Amino acid sequence: MATDRATWRNLVREGAALYNDDLCHAAQDKRRLRKERAIIKHVQPKPSTTTFPCPHCTRIIGSRIGLDAHLKTHKDQEGGQSYSTTSDRR
Repeated sequence: MATDRATWRNLVREGAALYNDDLCHAAQDKRRLRKERAIIKHVQPKPSTTTFPCPHCTRIIGSRIGLDAHLKTHKDQEGGQSYSTTSDRR
């Protein structure tokens, strides 16, 4: 094959073209899968099932630390009484 340069050159060009096509298709598939996962995340958000209601008002708080911070507002309103629920923490 080395003696027939035209055949060798065509084989190298075809091989390089096939490699480039495979590389491009793999990149396109990878991007398509990534975009599909991103769309699924935006369409179906993970629901937050943990909520903490305030025992003194109608407010619903989404985190435990947020409830503690909110309860401090009731402490200030009631003249120094603490309504913190820190005793039931783990």
